[in-house]
Amino acid sequence: MQKLSIKDKEQYLKSGNLTTPFLENNYVKEMVMRDYNHKLENGKQANKVESLFNWIAFVIKLGDEKFKQKYKFKRTAQEIWESGFATGCTDYAILFSTFARQLG
Repeated sequence: MQKLSIKDKEQYLKSGNLTTPFLENNYVKEMVMRDYNHKLENGKQANKVESLFNWIAFVIKLGDEKFKQKYKFKRTAQEIWESGFATGCTDYAILFSTFARQLG
């Protein structure tokens, strides 16, 4: 696998229309590190990417079919977060990429 250049990394870390940060960076980091540190304290293997996923999955639940049909592919990360419901994997990916970019 080829190593990314600094320019490439900067491009991938740019936010888009759907992934504009809306929570404070420190808050996002605190929430992710809470799960990460809890695992370490309990002698479990810890991974920040997995901890980010766990936090999102804890907060955002999958909506019902009616909700999915109404909102699928139509919302920003902030709209998804504020609703508390995802329409499917795209919504989870939008949130994940938004927060992962904030964490660098």
